[in-house]
Amino acid sequence: MPAPVLTQEESRLFSEAVFEKLASRDAGMIKEAEDSVNSFTRIKMREDGFYRRIMPPVPISNDELDRQSWTDKPVKVIDKEPDSPAAISIPFATLPSNLYIKGPRYQVMFDRIATPRFTKDVDELRTWIMDIRQVLSDNAIKDMLAEEDGKFLRAVNTAIVGPSLVVPTSGTVQYEVIAGGITRDTLFDGLKVMPNTPSNLEVHLMLVNNITIKEVCKFTHNEMGGTLSEDIMRKGGRSRNSWGSSGS
Repeated sequence: MPAPVLTQEESRLFSEAVFEKLASRDAGMIKEAEDSVNSFTRIKMREDGFYRRIMPPVPISNDELDRQSWTDKPVKVIDKEPDSPAAISIPFATLPSNLYIKGPRYQVMFDRIATPRFTKDVDELRTWIMDIRQVLSDNAIKDMLAEEDGKFLRAVNTAIVGPSLVVPTSGTVQYEVIAGGITRDTLFDGLKVMPNTPSNLEVHLMLVNNITIKEVCKFTHNEMGGTLSEDIMRKGGRSRNSWGSSGS
């Protein structure tokens, strides 16, 4: 239902009432003002970030940080699982060779994500019906989440080097181009890339954008199986469990 059209005088009185409630110290009045200014035209869709759903952040306190001689910036040194040679069969009365224990480590550097500082003359807020400060605050949070997502994708693209190129840390190709579009066969061929590395990692979560997921909706009943294809066609491809994994 469209919002009622206010006259100039009604808009002025409404803005003054909202401003008075926002300036009030009464929590009930402030809540009432916030509820009154939730009608506005949105021109851009902003979504919540996906990076924190894939890799939940780990809070760290000041006493957990590690000092470094070459920088004043905060650093955290993380131990990495050591590699060990395979077991061998040996005859009786024989000892295996000694292996000196070594463990790799890596540094985690920190970065700051920020938005511009928004300023506004308090008296100019009298002419606004919506709470422009709250809208900008909400959008700024999602903009920062989008920046996190972008940095995560750039890190992943750097780690897998490039199409058909061997990743130095795993010794295998982890960026494979699979021809044939998105079908049942090519989808499961893609799921075999990660388990085919020395780490034997299984796929538990898939990140698919809102355009690509629509290709999955083209699957026929025989490709999808059961009534799942009908559910996706009617209800969409939102987060669901598939192949023992959850996708979003």
